[in-house]
Formats: sequence, C-alpha cells, structure tokens
Amino acid sequence: MLIQVKDTEKVISTVVEERAHAHMLRYWPESARLLEGDPFILLTDNNEHPTLVVAHEGTSIFMLARELEGYRRIADDLFHERIEQDPPWPDDDVKKGWEHWTLAKGIFFNSSPLVLWEMMNDAGFEADVTDHKPRHAYLWTIEGEPRFGHLVKHFCRLNEDESLWEKLKQGIGYDEDGGYIRMCVKRGPSFVCEVDGEMVCWSATHLSGTMAMIYTPPEHRRKGYAKSLAAFQTDYMLKEYGVAPAHIVSTNIESQNLMRMLGARKVEDPLVWRSLYWPGEAEKAARRFEEIKQQREKQKGGAAT
Repeated sequence: MLIQVKDTEKVISTVVEERAHAHMLRYWPESARLLEGDPFILLTDNNEHPTLVVAHEGTSIFMLARELEGYRRIADDLFHERIEQDPPWPDDDVKKGWEHWTLAKGIFFNSSPLVLWEMMNDAGFEADVTDHKPRHAYLWTIEGEPRFGHLVKHFCRLNEDESLWEKLKQGIGYDEDGGYIRMCVKRGPSFVCEVDGEMVCWSATHLSGTMAMIYTPPEHRRKGYAKSLAAFQTDYMLKEYGVAPAHIVSTNIESQNLMRMLGARKVEDPLVWRSLYWPGEAEKAARRFEEIKQQREKQKGGAAT
C-alpha cells in the first residue's frame, strides 16, 4: 500500500540518489504553492524505511524507486488503488484531473522512468490511444558552483515580464493555448538574451525546476546566443540551488550538444511523459479528445470568417 509521507526530507534523502530528482521533489510543491495550484501529496511504502516515492498533483504523477521491485509495487498499488492519504484517494484534485486533464479515469506520467511505464502496462493499465508519437527523454544535470560566466558573450538577463510566454510558445510543440507556459513564466525564473534591446533568444524553467524551452528564432541562429543564454541560466540555477537539471528529448540533438558543451552528465535511464488509463477508460478519453479537437477547429473556423 502507498501511504502518505510523514517526513518529506527523510524520504527524499533515503530514496532519491540524483540531486536533480531531489531538487524536483522540492521545487514542484513550491511551484504549486506560489501559483496557488493543486497541493502536492507525497506517498511512500514505509515511513521508517522508505524505498520509493510517489508525488502527485491531481492526476500528474512523478515516481521514483531504488529498485525495480519498488516500481512493480507502485504499478500494482496504483492499479488497485491501494492508496492511503488525506484527503482520501481519489481526492477532489484527482477527480478534477480526470475531468479536465486525462479526460477519463487515468494518470499522467510526469517525467517518470520508461521501465515503470512498461510495468504499469503489465499491471493492467491501458496506454493512451491518441499518443501516436511516443517519445522519451533523458535527464541531464550539472552540479557545483557557478562557473560559466566566461561563456556568456552576449547580454543576458533574468526576465521579469510575463508577456514572454507569447515568445516561448514559438518553440514549443505542446500546450497549444499556452496555459502551462504562462504558469512557468509566472512562477519563474525565465531568461532572455538581447541585442540592441531586441530579444534574440529566450528560455524558462519548468514547474518541476528543470531548465527548459530555450529557443532562438531562425533569423538569429548560429550567432552563439543560445550558448550564452544556456551558460547564464545554468550559473543562475547553480547559484540558487546547487544543481541545474534539464530534460531533453532524445531527438533534440542541438540541446544535447549544448549540455555536453557545459559538461553536463546524462542519466541513462529514459523518461516519458504519457497518459495511462484504468481498463475501459482509454477509449473514453480518446472520444472526448476528438470532441474537444473538433470544437476547437469550429471555433477557429468561426473566428476566421
């Protein structure tokens, strides 16, 4: 059975090996608090001798275990809903997630190990039938003191304007309405590189505390702006948190090369962001997804005329 964590720091220090993952488990709840979002609930298997941790904000769930057997227990307990928490599972935020996020009774795998996603399928969960382009990513991490100031060859600064979300949308293939990106900019920190007062490159931080969304418009590429901004943001993260993590999709070669240039370490366990459903719910979610998609197309068509 998954039970609510009594001592957060004890569980993090006992279960979590990667400093970047520990940073995320602290940063996520802080993001929710600052944005007045859904509260985070942390679960484990044993408060005295924890071997796993499950963090969920509604249906968005992040999971870690020290051994494969721990992942099997997570998958089995979630499937059979053996969860002891306050408020009782499923709480109002979970139900709200079923209505507005997963669109049926399911969970959203948030930057969790691919091996666990596979075990969840074995436990009885159904995959998202609308996910036609499954991709995985890797965690890259830099630790220690700030040390990349010599690589900042252009003017870079901390951004304080929430309107940056409109520019960030240019380089993002998800979050069509920009709601999540807006929250990231509001939570901060976000960053810009400028030339003669014009923004030529920008980046933000995910609500998990990982560096993200660095983008240079085509007309400003191959001038070193992304390199300068990545170095600037990395030093900021190292100064504030002692760690600068990033999740990079396996096909994003440019960002991988950028992290290698900074000496980042790649954690070889692949991660995924996917939805999973209890039996019979995946098709329901697919139907609702199609209905929403058609409604949006009609709205766009109406606006065009």
